[in-house]
Amino acid sequence: MVLCHGLIEAYWDAVRARPAAHAVIAGANAAVVGVLAAALYRPVWTSAVAALSDVLIALLGFALLVRFKWPPWSVVLLTVAVTVMAAAY
Repeated sequence: MVLCHGLIEAYWDAVRARPAAHAVIAGANAAVVGVLAAALYRPVWTSAVAALSDVLIALLGFALLVRFKWPPWSVVLLTVAVTVMAAAY
């Protein structure tokens, strides 16, 4: 693995320095983000988010992760607990 990294590194630096290659890499990254977003939306979002409370719980988890830098395991535990409590009422 280290040998492969050493062989590719010089080539990768040369490719990355070219503006056209940089644009291709940026386009590929954007395409991957789009595919991942579509994969998240279609099976996950459409089957898991059915009410406004589900959206609010998802936004709460996102805010705790991104804004307040909570550890992911604690956000999972909290959102599961809030979801169970919301389903009980």
